[in-house]
Amino acid sequence: MLFILPYILILAIIILTPFYLVNTPFTHVDSAVIDEVKKDGLIHFTTPENASAIMESGEFIGSTAGLVFPATVLLGKQVWTYQFKGFDDVEQKHNYLLKKIKVKKDAANFSVCLKLSGFEERDCQKICTRILRDKPIVFKTNNLKPKHIEILKEWEVDE
Repeated sequence: MLFILPYILILAIIILTPFYLVNTPFTHVDSAVIDEVKKDGLIHFTTPENASAIMESGEFIGSTAGLVFPATVLLGKQVWTYQFKGFDDVEQKHNYLLKKIKVKKDAANFSVCLKLSGFEERDCQKICTRILRDKPIVFKTNNLKPKHIEILKEWEVDE
């Protein structure tokens, strides 16, 4: 029985690797995307409480939330955002996030959209994304301090 265990482990790795690669933000973005980020800014969805704290401090604190081992160790803390491509796109991204949640009460986690702009070149060097799906702009950092942060939109959440 013990001789089968390594084969089961190898099979699990083979099966789970594509899922891991698709969901892990490790792909660097090209210079055209970085130029768009510098020009148009980014958006970040959060809770009203976090939005208040971010507006007060002017800082986004990186997190390993949503990552699984070994990404938590390999990638470290991250700040997840999306490109700002207009108000219609904000609604589409918000709807996408709401479709992903498992429990209705989690909608509050995405009830405020902040717009971030004014990034330093050193911040843009920390940008990566994941290959497929929603293509977030992810900063590999413990903290991110854009020059400008504003509340772009708030949604009512049913309790």
